[in-house]
Parts: sequence; C-alpha cells; structure tokens
Amino acid sequence: MPGKQAKTLTDAQTARLLRLARCRRYPERDRVILLLCFKAGLRAGEIAGLTWPMVLDARGRIAPVIALRDCVA
Repeated sequence: MPGKQAKTLTDAQTARLLRLARCRRYPERDRVILLLCFKAGLRAGEIAGLTWPMVLDARGRIAPVIALRDCVA
C-alpha cells in the first residue's frame, strides 16, 4: 500500500505563521525554528538536537550549510 502524499503549506500559510511568530514570547527563536523547518526541511527532533558546532563554520560564523550529525538525525 503506497504512503500518503505529504501536505505542504502554501506561501500564504507560511507567511501567516511567520507573522504569528512575531507575537509570541520569543519571536526570534520561533522564527528561526519555523525557517529551519520550512527552508531546511528539518523535523522537530532534528531542530531540538542542533548544537552551535553543527551550525558554525571554522571561523565561528554561521555556515551556509548545517552539518547535522547522525545521532541527531
């Protein structure tokens, strides 16, 4: 039996969620979590398992890619 097709959010729904995140207690954190989910395709457990070394490059800046370790995925 084939699996169900994943439902995706429209651009309008994504924009609405990002607007709602601005009204929360920690708007910057919530926006980052939503963008990691939408743009990077990370799941909740993967986002929760992220650490700074996975996100930073050798110079200590935010890297263009996330080095997600197997233990998190």
